[in-house]
Amino acid sequence: MNYNNVNLKLKPKVHITEMGKNLIVFDEASGEFFRVDEIGTCIITSISKQIPIQQMIKNITEQHDIEHNEAENDVNSFLGSLYQNDLLDIG
Repeated sequence: MNYNNVNLKLKPKVHITEMGKNLIVFDEASGEFFRVDEIGTCIITSISKQIPIQQMIKNITEQHDIEHNEAENDVNSFLGSLYQNDLLDIG
């Protein structure tokens, strides 16, 4: 799925807790917890701030010293996981 030019928002049932440099994502509906690494934390923070996908990718490449293609793949994969687990609204 192409996430460019769409509005992304975490579903209301999703609760986020900081744990060091990482986040814990709690899905209230299923009772499941997900631990998110530093790049996932950047992605979730970006979603919360409504940062466009291309800016999100740029920020990740700069903050984590990785190539654009790798950051783009990471973002798309992570967003796909959020969507498949019914944690993400796409509009």
